[in-house]
Amino acid sequence: MKETLKNIFLGPYNCGKCLARISGSKHPYVWQITLSILLIGLPVFYAIEIQLGIPGSSSIAWTCYFGFILYVTGARVLLRLRCEIPGNLIADFLITLFLWPSIIVQMTEHLDAGALNIVNKTGDHDSLDDRLDKASIDSEMDNIAKLYAGFGTSSTQLRKMKSLKFRLESEMCKRCR
Repeated sequence: MKETLKNIFLGPYNCGKCLARISGSKHPYVWQITLSILLIGLPVFYAIEIQLGIPGSSSIAWTCYFGFILYVTGARVLLRLRCEIPGNLIADFLITLFLWPSIIVQMTEHLDAGALNIVNKTGDHDSLDDRLDKASIDSEMDNIAKLYAGFGTSSTQLRKMKSLKFRLESEMCKRCR
């Protein structure tokens, strides 16, 4: 319970840090202040309508809340784009609408784990293929062959695996040219 309350109250602060890290800014204060004002707007404007009877204040309260949700959704989408994580904008919005503290914790933990450092910054979409070399293919194919041999594979299946290995090697040669 204590951790949940901490995540709710520190949500704008942590999301501001996430947005600053994703965008490469050294000053997260603008994000943190904006998000805090938007989130605090919900209870403040509701209190104004209830206590002072000013009509329309609840509309401003919900506008503040949806503004906050859009900021958090935007941060999640930016993180997905920067880290090349597949996802859906509508699903991100709906999840953030109801579970925004969890989303912010997830983004913070993802960034703390070094997600931005792992992503290939060259823009090459075949980065995994570039890291494969003949030795790693041989090693993996040998491991697969041993695994299948342990299950009593037939010689036909081993020939198919060797054929697959040959195709992988030829594909690697084509990419090297």
